[in-house]
Amino acid sequence: MLISKFKGFFSLRLIGSLAFLVLIFTVGSCQVNLPKNFKIRLLETKYNDQIKQAIGSNDFLGSYKYLGGYSIDPKKNGTIDIDLMLDAVEKLFPNEEDAGLLSVNLEGVLYRNLKNNALENKKANESIEKYRLIISKIKEFRPNIQVGIYGFPFTFFYDSQRKYNADDKVKRILELCDYISPSLYSQYPVKEIGIEKNNNFFKENLIYSLKLGAELDKPVIPYVWHIVHPSNKKHGGEVLSVDEMAANIEYIANFKSNGRSAEGVIWWESSDAGLQSYFEQSGQFTSKGLPNPNKNDLIEGYLKGINPQIKSLGKN
Repeated sequence: MLISKFKGFFSLRLIGSLAFLVLIFTVGSCQVNLPKNFKIRLLETKYNDQIKQAIGSNDFLGSYKYLGGYSIDPKKNGTIDIDLMLDAVEKLFPNEEDAGLLSVNLEGVLYRNLKNNALENKKANESIEKYRLIISKIKEFRPNIQVGIYGFPFTFFYDSQRKYNADDKVKRILELCDYISPSLYSQYPVKEIGIEKNNNFFKENLIYSLKLGAELDKPVIPYVWHIVHPSNKKHGGEVLSVDEMAANIEYIANFKSNGRSAEGVIWWESSDAGLQSYFEQSGQFTSKGLPNPNKNDLIEGYLKGINPQIKSLGKN
């Protein structure tokens, strides 16, 4: 079911002397069809109290915590600082018995060395061992949390890119994880490639990730994002429409391969500075004489588009 009944448009509203963009949605009687236990996980520290309240009030929403590379490899040279990393984990999970979902993102030297080298290569093997060390140390320190690594297995859009996952080289890392978390960021919007190619991207990557999940008995919880990947020269940094994002979520949620499906998604939210840089790259709003929206307005619009009956987000 495509979300044709959700129509979003922009209008300006004045509060005092400030003009800002508000997303307004005319919501039909339908909502995105999500499996009962499928969760959309948000990084609640990025949002206002209203969004945080919604996360705690709706069964289809959940949260995750994020550990970035700056807390693991601060010098960006492939050297892991275990003490710094565990200090950061302690801030996220202060007590030894704490539970929750932790997403680890380390995309620097180790990530590239693993992606661009064959399994038998020394650089690839060094990366594998260091990723395994990261996971082992975190799980030893906080045994009740669920740990996953962003971007494994490697995403592919073209068949030629499948080589990045040759010999299932990420399996030795994923076998220590609690879940598998590939990136399903939109590299091309539907208006550029069409719905068939868009869904085929999700399909092929989900098939591979779900296969690994079956072999390792791990759930698959991919990353999604409402921004077109910045590497896209034509549309990079653009905000996806509510219709498109809702349709993407619905496709991922309901796709099955050999009886298995994703258990949810992790919804990435960039920093305020990062978001503004994407707006500047695309010129999506300023080219129309509109101010850039803020992240709270954006996520509220998407969530209402996915489920018009969402609780704790004002009038539905």
